[in-house]
Amino acid sequence: MTWIDDFCEDAYVDGRRRAEGILKIHASCSPPCPRVRANAEFLGVDSGGEGCAAAPGPAQ
Repeated sequence: MTWIDDFCEDAYVDGRRRAEGILKIHASCSPPCPRVRANAEFLGVDSGGEGCAAAPGPAQ
């Protein structure tokens, strides 16, 4: 497990702009840390971790 240790265990989400920044800062966390998973789920994107799927897109 390789995490950057920047509060990786903290899954608190504080808005869209901050969530986007957290994903950039924690991009190297492998496997995705709880902070990445929570913020990715908030934004509806795939964190690459198990159990966290991308939000479905609009129906076509």
